[in-house]
Amino acid sequence: MDRTYSAILMLTVLQSVMNEQQRVLQVEVVSLGTVATTSTTSLAFTAAAMETALEEFAETEYIGVLNMTLTLLYNSSIVDDDAMPDYSDDMLAKWYYLTRLENVHVAVIVLPGGPEDLPTNYLAKNWNVLLITCGSSRANIKNKVESPTWVTTTSFSASLATEVYGDLVAKYNWSSLFVVLDHASSPVFHSAADAIVEHFELLPGFQLTSAMLDCSKKEENLRTLELFPKISRVLLFFGHAEPFRTFMIHAHSVNRTGKDYVYVVLEPYHHNIIGNFTWQHFDQHDEAAYEAFQSVLLLAPDDPALHQGSEAAHFSRKWRNMTLTAFNYTYAEGEMFVPTVASSHYTMDFLAMALKESMEIDDFDFANGTALAQHFMNRSFQVDGEDFFMDQYGRRQVKWRCSYFDNETGQFVPFLERNDKLQQLLDVAPVVWYRGNILPPNEPICGFLGFRKACRPPEDRTWVSGVVATVCCILLIPVGTYAIWRLCLKQARSKWWLIDGLRLLDMAHNRSVIHLR
Repeated sequence: MDRTYSAILMLTVLQSVMNEQQRVLQVEVVSLGTVATTSTTSLAFTAAAMETALEEFAETEYIGVLNMTLTLLYNSSIVDDDAMPDYSDDMLAKWYYLTRLENVHVAVIVLPGGPEDLPTNYLAKNWNVLLITCGSSRANIKNKVESPTWVTTTSFSASLATEVYGDLVAKYNWSSLFVVLDHASSPVFHSAADAIVEHFELLPGFQLTSAMLDCSKKEENLRTLELFPKISRVLLFFGHAEPFRTFMIHAHSVNRTGKDYVYVVLEPYHHNIIGNFTWQHFDQHDEAAYEAFQSVLLLAPDDPALHQGSEAAHFSRKWRNMTLTAFNYTYAEGEMFVPTVASSHYTMDFLAMALKESMEIDDFDFANGTALAQHFMNRSFQVDGEDFFMDQYGRRQVKWRCSYFDNETGQFVPFLERNDKLQQLLDVAPVVWYRGNILPPNEPICGFLGFRKACRPPEDRTWVSGVVATVCCILLIPVGTYAIWRLCLKQARSKWWLIDGLRLLDMAHNRSVIHLR
């Protein structure tokens, strides 16, 4: 009797343990990328951020709910981001078919971001596996036939940037655009410039000119600045802060700055790699740069994950130590984290929330990556007191700010803001533009070349008047002569009967010398 009771009790406890284990969702997160520290999307930086998030889950409300394991896929011999697409398919296929963890309910691919996102999206679609990119996004993420499982948590993407630029130029009716890309800039600028050019080239009513140059060379800058005012007054610059300052100094030197010109520069994120978009370098060019920057508008996303006091800032010391230990990389004094690091950390929070919500749905199929991706669309995630909004395509939306240069403080001041939910560019303060509040029109009143009739200088009209007067005189002389002759003839005919005595004497004289024979 006692033995039977003990056996029943043991079976009950074992069944309870098994049920408890079944209730814990087993999740494998696989992340693919390079470990080269020259890349802003390197696993050397992002892996630490994801790992700290998983460690945190083990001490929070996810205990007994989620068990998440991180698997890193990388080849240390690959040091170039552009080479990753050549290897990513093979690396992911080996994981998916050969080395995937057993007894896992959910497999999720999380990419730091890079050119491998496109081939990975193709695999994720066919495997029906949730794909999250933390540092990149593409325009085709909006096509849910091609990208049914793809969502992105990046704070900056070229596809979103095109929408912001579209709002800006529409607000001020700018349709003649001049795009300049510094060829030595980071890939983030190249992808943004390419997306902007492709976007506006397809829109009717826009005149677009683009140039890629080495902004460190004065002759290339001057050649571009000579062409610029002949076809536009709005220049969109894509490049690091240092070459942009050089470009603006050259623009000032040839009178291509002032209230009639506007230069829109992009700051995708605030980081040492990008540089500081400031006029002041404490050198001999500061005065010229200060004058030139008054013609500049600064366009930048505002990522709450990078705000001081955020959860990401709390883990900064630990991230530095883990990166040193795992990848032998030491952060320099004052070196900031790239946004992909904080984004990777918060991505794990978003994923945990979405998975927990899915567990509350009866008979939810966790092998269905398309269904799981739906939990990232048209919603907000609240983490660390911040609200992170995802749109209908599964793209994280952030606020964007457009700032003008305050010539009194020498700082950029926001005057436009694009709300992350409304996705509209709204006025938040009056703009100050050369002591006025009106930005330059698309085209000057006199035209790009100043040849419109109403704007021609006075000497041009005097010259034309002189020519007209001369021509008129030439035409009037024969006309006047003919008119006088006709008048005289008319008078003579009207007095045919009048006898002229002098004429008779003359006739008599003539006859006196004529001898008749």
